[in-house]
Amino acid sequence: MKPAILVTGATGSTGASTVQQLLDLGYPVRAFVHREDERSHKLAAVGAEVMVGDLLDFQAARKAFAGMQRAYFVYPIYPGVTQASAQFAQAAREVKAEFIVNMSQKSSRSDAKSNAALQHWLSEQVFNWAGIPVAHLRPTYFADWSGASRAAF
Repeated sequence: MKPAILVTGATGSTGASTVQQLLDLGYPVRAFVHREDERSHKLAAVGAEVMVGDLLDFQAARKAFAGMQRAYFVYPIYPGVTQASAQFAQAAREVKAEFIVNMSQKSSRSDAKSNAALQHWLSEQVFNWAGIPVAHLRPTYFADWSGASRAAF
């Protein structure tokens, strides 16, 4: 049996593409979405388990991770990424998650002049400290072309 994968930001461009590709490969997917709408209904229609919640709500993050082994974490360029990352990492530790893929920013670094870039760098550090294997994606055009067909890969 393939491991269950939690995908956050599942109605966004990279999240929705990730959900579809994982389902195509036969993985069980839980799509964590901020609200129920047409986009979340489409995810359910293709076979994802949809869960509505907020990554800034620790109990929601815990509930989302229940029964999951792996995760794709994406948070918008919006305040709260460091808190959301800390709560997500703790929820992952509690279920002994096997692996996390973290969508970060190309400009993430400790001396970044942009607060958003600095917060994404801090988010990376939180995931590193969690003790769960993690891959940090620092996209350039990835965020734009990831929704393309699988043939593009």
